[in-house]
Amino acid sequence: MHGRPRVGADQQDDDDGRLTAIEDGGAVRWSLDTDGLPSCHREARDGKILVGTSSGWVLRVGERSGQVVEQVQVSRQVNDVVEPQGLVHSATGQALRYDAFTGELGWQHSFDAHVQAGPVVVRGQLVVSDTSGTVYSLNAESGAVRWTKDVTTAVPTTAHWAARPVMGNKAVFVGYGDMQTSSTNGDLYAIMR
Repeated sequence: MHGRPRVGADQQDDDDGRLTAIEDGGAVRWSLDTDGLPSCHREARDGKILVGTSSGWVLRVGERSGQVVEQVQVSRQVNDVVEPQGLVHSATGQALRYDAFTGELGWQHSFDAHVQAGPVVVRGQLVVSDTSGTVYSLNAESGAVRWTKDVTTAVPTTAHWAARPVMGNKAVFVGYGDMQTSSTNGDLYAIMR
């Protein structure tokens, strides 16, 4: 195998799932059954894949072997694993930071509304958008709020969606939309910082 395997997730039954790594030619390299549905997976820089599950597990899996190297149960559904060192993940209306090896909670922040898309961590700040139209910047180490910005002009409803923020050199970009008026159109906002 010359390249990295492509990893995908699927549901096995009502409560559990499976990760499968596929080589470039289409052959299955490995499969791993998970406790809870894999809700996200992200490549780490150390040849591992970070996996979050619906039952609250965060796994570090060998990219080439499929073996679980470390696992921590964080007791909440893991919607997104953001960084390998301190495992920041978002759950409904919260961002939490756990120690990657002990599972000990470092900090948590509750937002005013649901967090659909996971946060992004750049240069020590965690940026996340909620469905009420607010973008937050938190210190990734401490969880302290650095700044917030309300970007939508319409009164948000439960039918609003928020995209994962994108960090530029001098601005944060975030998309918002209203599923009642359009499922494919939205607005892109640039917040200068």
